[in-house]
Amino acid sequence: MIDRLELMTSLTNIRLDCAAKKLVITPKDIEAVTAANNVRLDLSEPAEYEGTLRALRQTRDELRAGLGINPLASEITATLLKKVAHQKLFLAQQALANEDLVMFIASYDHTVGFGTVMDSVVMAAHEIRGIAEQNTTETLGELGPGISDLNSIGTQTSIYLAARREAIIYAALLKNDPSAFTLIDEWIKKAESEKVDITKEIMLAGAKNAGELYKAAYPLAESL
Repeated sequence: MIDRLELMTSLTNIRLDCAAKKLVITPKDIEAVTAANNVRLDLSEPAEYEGTLRALRQTRDELRAGLGINPLASEITATLLKKVAHQKLFLAQQALANEDLVMFIASYDHTVGFGTVMDSVVMAAHEIRGIAEQNTTETLGELGPGISDLNSIGTQTSIYLAARREAIIYAALLKNDPSAFTLIDEWIKKAESEKVDITKEIMLAGAKNAGELYKAAYPLAESL
């Protein structure tokens, strides 16, 4: 099995190369990639309900074993959806194998948006537990030489400080609303308030898809 970090690093480097080529992505491309990449969940279907519940239980047990304590329902749900984001990377990888660079870019950006908003929920839970700083440092340490833009001390310091600021803000939102619905809504609202180009529009579509799935699955995690 391909290591998640190795795959992400490889695809990120290729995505940066594609950005330099300034390929044109049209509204029609966005529509196509959204249809191809959006994950759907219908909990009124018994099979999907049971499958989701089973996946949440497995994620809870994995987190419990790793943390040594019972994880938050928000943490369980977001961690499961981060696994989904990892699976979605293979859509981008397949588009690359088919030499469809436009679909690759769009699939990659959609997946980044999907995973990043869920990272924010997990980051908030870690901050509340007091392990966010350690995890941020470890993540920076894992950014291998493949991503040259991120290797300078100055850049890593900037990323670290930005991540720490965000973790504190997200933790406050999660404390006030343990469901993390407010956190997700605020994350999306902030992203929408920024200058939106085609790339960010696709990332927003991914984030909104993840948010919808999260809000559907969270009540199941809360019932565990």
